[in-house]
Amino acid sequence: FAVAPRDREALIRRLRRKYPPLREEVAPLKRCRGGTEERHRFFYFLDYADLAVQLQEAGWIEPEQTEAILRAVRRDRLPDLTECVEKCDLKALRLAIAAWSTTAAEADETELEAFVAAGMALPDVVRAHIQLAVPPPGTVALGLQVLAVHGRDLRWPGTQDHPVPMPRLVLQDIASGNRTPKVTSDDDGVLILPWPCAALCRGGARAAVEVHGLSGAVGRSFVVMDESVGATR
Repeated sequence: FAVAPRDREALIRRLRRKYPPLREEVAPLKRCRGGTEERHRFFYFLDYADLAVQLQEAGWIEPEQTEAILRAVRRDRLPDLTECVEKCDLKALRLAIAAWSTTAAEADETELEAFVAAGMALPDVVRAHIQLAVPPPGTVALGLQVLAVHGRDLRWPGTQDHPVPMPRLVLQDIASGNRTPKVTSDDDGVLILPWPCAALCRGGARAAVEVHGLSGAVGRSFVVMDESVGATR
């Protein structure tokens, strides 16, 4: 806080002595339901939610008005749906859609457009992810093998007339920058990951598998541990 709690309380007391609470008979508004405090005229608040609660306690607004303000504050704190889509973050997008769905009826036009657009983008975000179920106890390694690549700049396997070298898979935690080591597939196209794998399990990590051809990286998929239907087990 910019002002220490002791200083805040002193400021509130000083201003409320200077501007004392209104008596009920001269208050411009009738006391609302739920008000239990004096009809203060000065409020020191941390955010609009805090102010709404104080106003209700002082009898200036109704409980329904307070609840409407609190819902609006909670909605303002919800995840940014557009940002989740732009980052192609499956877990964050699912959580954001679930959170927004509870208040969609109160969304404004811009919020509703973002909510609909996020839902439409979800299948594409799902396709950009490799979803792995948590392996059973005793697992010491995971193996990911490239079976085929169909991209704009690389198609593998090639043909008899146009053979294409096997691409390499490179996994890294893109959330940590270059601070964590990369794991590269072997000559058979198998990417061996120790289990547990920090890139998949560390809080805040984001594992990405890049497909590398002769010209460098030609595609990327994200890898998440996911117990939902459709996860590879």
